[in-house]
Amino acid sequence: MGTRPTIGILSMSLSGVYFSTLVSGIHREATAAGARVIAVQTLDSGTTAVDIPIAPDHRHEIAWNQVDGFVVILNAVDHDYLAALRASGKQVVLISEDAPSPGCPRVLPDNRSGARQAVRHLLEHGHQRIAFAGNLRQKDIRERYEAYRDELTASGIACDPELLYDTGDNQRAGGERAARAMLAAGLPSTAVLTGNDLNAVGLMQALAAAGHRVPEAQAVVGFDDIAAAAFQDPRLSTVRQHIEEVGATAAGLLIRMITSGETPATHHYLPTTLVTRESCGCSAALTDEVPDRDTVTSRELLGTALREMVIVDGPGADVSGLPRIADTLADAIEAAERGSPLPDLTELRDWLTRVYRVRNRPEYLHEITRCVRAYGRHVLARRDGNGSGDDLRAELVATRNVETCVQEILLTVAQAQANARHHDNERFETAFGQLYRVSLDLLRSHEEDPRTLAWLEDTEAEAGCLGLWWGEDVGRSLDLVGHFDRVARNEPRNEWRVAVQDFPPQDLVSIADETPGGMVVVTPLRQSGVDRGLLAAVTSTGNWVASSRDTFSQWAALLTGALNHQSVLASLREREERLRYAALYDELTGLPNRALLLDRLRQAIHRAERHQERRFAVLLLDLDGFKVVNDSLGHAAGDELLKEVAGRITSDLRATDTAARFGGDEFALLVEELAGAEDHLTVANRLHRVLEEPYIVNGHEVVVKATIGITVGADGDRLAEDVLRDADTAMYWAKSMDRGSNAVFDRSMHTRVVGRLHVEADLRRALDSGELEVHHQPIVHLATDEPAGFEALVRWQHPERGLVPPADFLPVAEETGLIRRIDTWVLNQACQELRAWQVAGVVDPETQICVNVSNRQFWHGNLTETVSTCLATTGLDPSCLVLEITEGVIMDDADLACAMLAEIHALGIRVHMDDFGTGYSSLEALHRLPIDALKIDRSFVWRMGDDPKSEELVRTIVMMGTNLGLDLIAEGIESASQQEYLLDLGCRYGQGFWFSKPVPAVQAEEYLRLRRELRVTA
Repeated sequence: MGTRPTIGILSMSLSGVYFSTLVSGIHREATAAGARVIAVQTLDSGTTAVDIPIAPDHRHEIAWNQVDGFVVILNAVDHDYLAALRASGKQVVLISEDAPSPGCPRVLPDNRSGARQAVRHLLEHGHQRIAFAGNLRQKDIRERYEAYRDELTASGIACDPELLYDTGDNQRAGGERAARAMLAAGLPSTAVLTGNDLNAVGLMQALAAAGHRVPEAQAVVGFDDIAAAAFQDPRLSTVRQHIEEVGATAAGLLIRMITSGETPATHHYLPTTLVTRESCGCSAALTDEVPDRDTVTSRELLGTALREMVIVDGPGADVSGLPRIADTLADAIEAAERGSPLPDLTELRDWLTRVYRVRNRPEYLHEITRCVRAYGRHVLARRDGNGSGDDLRAELVATRNVETCVQEILLTVAQAQANARHHDNERFETAFGQLYRVSLDLLRSHEEDPRTLAWLEDTEAEAGCLGLWWGEDVGRSLDLVGHFDRVARNEPRNEWRVAVQDFPPQDLVSIADETPGGMVVVTPLRQSGVDRGLLAAVTSTGNWVASSRDTFSQWAALLTGALNHQSVLASLREREERLRYAALYDELTGLPNRALLLDRLRQAIHRAERHQERRFAVLLLDLDGFKVVNDSLGHAAGDELLKEVAGRITSDLRATDTAARFGGDEFALLVEELAGAEDHLTVANRLHRVLEEPYIVNGHEVVVKATIGITVGADGDRLAEDVLRDADTAMYWAKSMDRGSNAVFDRSMHTRVVGRLHVEADLRRALDSGELEVHHQPIVHLATDEPAGFEALVRWQHPERGLVPPADFLPVAEETGLIRRIDTWVLNQACQELRAWQVAGVVDPETQICVNVSNRQFWHGNLTETVSTCLATTGLDPSCLVLEITEGVIMDDADLACAMLAEIHALGIRVHMDDFGTGYSSLEALHRLPIDALKIDRSFVWRMGDDPKSEELVRTIVMMGTNLGLDLIAEGIESASQQEYLLDLGCRYGQGFWFSKPVPAVQAEEYLRLRRELRVTA
């Protein structure tokens, strides 16, 4: 604040004909009084619906330390905000009847007199059944309705409540709604007064579409006289309210209050005027004579007639050049009467162009024509003659010359009208071009940070400033993070912080002072309840386009969207980093996991291919004695021990070596750059020595040993997985010989491979002889323990060895390719058993069966055809089948997998991603893949309750899955506390031994029958 008054505007919107015209009037009056203007939009950026019956939730005290007083338009803010404004000492003027703030002066159009004029005019046309259509929830419309009712009553006509039609809003759609109601009632009225022009336009169009002509079937009068009213067919009769003068009057009152401290009268009403056109039944003929235009008998009267024509748009119209224009017209008519050449009409054209730019009224053409014709008749009437033939001929020539002059003037008027329209079109093209360019700029926010405001270069803004709320301090202080100055008046400033009462910063306000027609516009960066901050820009009222969507609000909306997008991306990147870390590192110890060690092992193999002297070794460690510690002292003690072991393994590690934890008590060490033939044994002996030192865990001294399997690589003829397998073979060899020892892999250990061959042969026989079984583990609703489905798991009932664990034969099946036959058999068997349960009535129709799909089956098993055949054979509905596929399988080729899964989805089958969190899937791939649920791997679930990091990881997965619209299924639930924690996180489904171990089909059916009986008796 200071010696120069500053006026603030609070408005729901700063766009559209109504709001932008009010703002223009306020700015015009403020500029004339030497005041500056800061306009604040209170609705969320980008909001298009402004027919809002209640005030927006605007609480920010924007510019309170800079503004002396506020003009509040309609219900821009609520009672509490207005009370706080007044309590702070700010002067307030309202352009509203609804705003609840007693004692504040209000500036309003005289709705009542205008509405009564309209009703009287319709009565003069002979109408008795006059309807009203409007949105009575708005006070202005209620006033117009009350005046309509009063005028009917005063004329002795009872107001029929059946002729009141609720439009519901102030838009065209509301008028269409009212027209449909009128038609449904049989069109009981002969005329209708609408609450505003947009309602009238919609009503007229709907009646015309139904075959009812206006005004023959229904005379229509609107209210407001918007620009579109004069261009309807027929042209809309309406009540003109001088909106710009409402704004100017409000600004003038406020400035007087600021400078004098006085509070003027409470209400200030501005007159309204009935404008008759064809929609009410008046004639559209251009030759109609208007009495007050026929009295143009002098240059002075011609000027007066033109002035009356122009000021009908309000006292703010430009009348300064009227005497000269009147002289130009008079000179032209008199020259034509004398037969002299016409004067140059360029000045007339330019003046009319300016008038048309203010308001493009077709009536100007009519009224100027009538004025000049009237003056022409006056000039011709002054001629002296004796009635001779020569005089008659001369009079005919003069009359023809005057009419030709009138036509030339008409052409000049039409040219001015065309110039104004062209200018308007250019403004609209410029505005939409700016919006297009800004949209592209902000859509490329990943390339250039939109907070810099560099995109304002493509707009007509002179300068701009972006303030984002500081931390969680929404509504109090802003970090000024972006600045734009088209002519660089000020040196760029580093980011600084201001209170919201001091926003926009003084630098920006000073630029507005230097800009012709300049003002500061502030828009909230708020959408869908998310409030980012404020955008301020210096713009000129001359650059505004009165459209339904102000470009500045759209810029703010696009910027808000870009900022929201950046925030989401940052959050997703953070979560992806955490998931990626979890996929590559052991969460407990921080060591690389199997996946990362395999990657580094592959690199070591590739280096060995190029340089055979670069030998490496892999040491696989298994702790002996860890289970005793874990079982006796608890999982927390076991975790502490594992972290201590990890620390000792890495205590003397070279930069080129990699230590990893594979899970449980299994560790691995990749040692590169081996120089000596026995270096790998030296490393193993060091590990034995450091690991066998006693540990203090929870006050207890414990001792563990490590059994180590070693494989040495000197060439690149093996895959990384083969190297690990050889180290694993050597470790189990050492364990079988002497726990706590080590062994180096050699070819003789291939005996174990021979054993696998025996397993393969037995497995082939088992497939042929029916030794495989499907066991079912329930997947339950965590909230109710009711089964939602089952996971089908293969088991091998060996005739001699009994039930063979899956780990003893599935790796062999995967390795040999038998897994495809097993997968197909399990798929068919599981579907048959579920279908049998459905027929028996022991399961709900929506119960699903989940079948695992192996890598080979997915990529090489004609999966879509196999599944389709199975469903056709068993008669199972596709919606009852779920295919479970691991991350590792999908990410072998994410694009191809996406296409294959889409085919599966097209069959109506659901897809779950199994063991989620243990693979390499990226969030980008996860977003694209057509999957329905994530199965949280048991390795994350079983530590919940003991390990906060595991709990946090599970929470992150659940949150991410929920945000992506996916179901979550937790595997390996082993306690009630785990179930409760998962349920609290929002995970709906789970499975694990806490509910049931995998059981044969017969026991699964018994389980289902028992659950059904329990539900019946409950």
